[in-house]
Amino acid sequence: MISYLSPYTQNILLSLLAEGTVKYQDESRIIPPFTLYATLNPKDNANEELSLPFKDRFALALPITMPDYDSFSTIGKRDKNSRDKLEEYLPNIDLSEVQKDIKSISYTSEAELFINYIIASYRLCMRASKESNDTLSVDKNLCENCRMKGEEKVCNKIKQPLSVRVKEDLYRYGKALAWFLGAPQVTTEHIMTLAPYMIWHRTVLSKKFTLSLTEAWKDESSKKHLNDFITNIDLNGTRTLIQLIKKEFDGVKHLLEKFEEVKTGKLSQTEFDAFLSEASSSTYNSLILNAEILPVLKEKYLPVYGRIIDYNKKIDSCSNKDELKSLKEDMAFTYDIPNRQYLSAKIDIRLKGMKMRKSKFTLSKENVIANAKILSSIRVLAPNFEELGFLKNNDYQILDITKDECTLNVRFARDLYNFVYEGDENDEIFQYLSTHAC
Repeated sequence: MISYLSPYTQNILLSLLAEGTVKYQDESRIIPPFTLYATLNPKDNANEELSLPFKDRFALALPITMPDYDSFSTIGKRDKNSRDKLEEYLPNIDLSEVQKDIKSISYTSEAELFINYIIASYRLCMRASKESNDTLSVDKNLCENCRMKGEEKVCNKIKQPLSVRVKEDLYRYGKALAWFLGAPQVTTEHIMTLAPYMIWHRTVLSKKFTLSLTEAWKDESSKKHLNDFITNIDLNGTRTLIQLIKKEFDGVKHLLEKFEEVKTGKLSQTEFDAFLSEASSSTYNSLILNAEILPVLKEKYLPVYGRIIDYNKKIDSCSNKDELKSLKEDMAFTYDIPNRQYLSAKIDIRLKGMKMRKSKFTLSKENVIANAKILSSIRVLAPNFEELGFLKNNDYQILDITKDECTLNVRFARDLYNFVYEGDENDEIFQYLSTHAC
């Protein structure tokens, strides 16, 4: 029950969650990876206030209510000494395999943009930096006479921004939810479902917004209390904010997608000019668009976009490794190109495609013995391979046999040796295998 922990004990737990270490008096211990579950009682005189950084370490928070009438029929009938086991709910489950499957799930481009839009919506304000301002607040007349004060805007309803940790958690849990539901990709619907439960306990809603929610539920004429049930005012308020953010996101989504194409230099000069003109239109009353994207477009991309197009053309047309490396070195010091990290990554992909080649070779025992480097590498793993090699059927992997980035997989078979080699097609190992393979 973490609400009963003293501030000192909470700080010990915070160190555990933030750094993976436990500090007590003059000792410090490193803890292996773990998952922490905690419960929190409703507020009473015995409860301690939890700090926002501490609560931010909990990715997910679920409000738990009293059981309904039907559920009471099961209470008191179970044997309290019995313990449920995970294996009973997930029979024949290999968690390591599940984790691999979850990691392999991809995101739709729309879902990735939506996560970024949520985090930015909680952070931005036209007049103050929410990350570093204690005196200016939406509860202290900060929003007076601001054009972003409307009911459809979220910036005037949030006192505290979200941490980058929320973005990381949303991204991971989005994949897990998609896997659980059997979806091939994470979509905005998954994020819409998850976001309220991952955000409500990690930020602070404005008093005015909270009051408006409370007053709405008090209004008997609205009939809301008959159709929907309040579990937690912060959770319900957060769910309302996510819906407002999604509505605004849908209106500017095509512009956000264009901005991603600008960063990778995919738009032509004509397309860039048309995009900048549309984004500058007053019809888009998006704080993210007006406060962060437009200034970047006008100040950083507009003066150099022609050069970005030229760089892309050179990368696409160049077939010489030395020229590509020289182009990358030149770009590293071209600080006025805002997307040079994207262009450098594109060069790396081109270089890897030109440098590395994967081929399978079949060699006889005599040809293996004839090459000293291959022979010595095999003997490290199987010193007596001459006697046992034809009797075994095992896989071995040999690394860095040429002191370069390469991998040689060796398979011992009855009378032949198969090699899968990935490396520079011009190195001596690749040439030897090409020459002597059967």
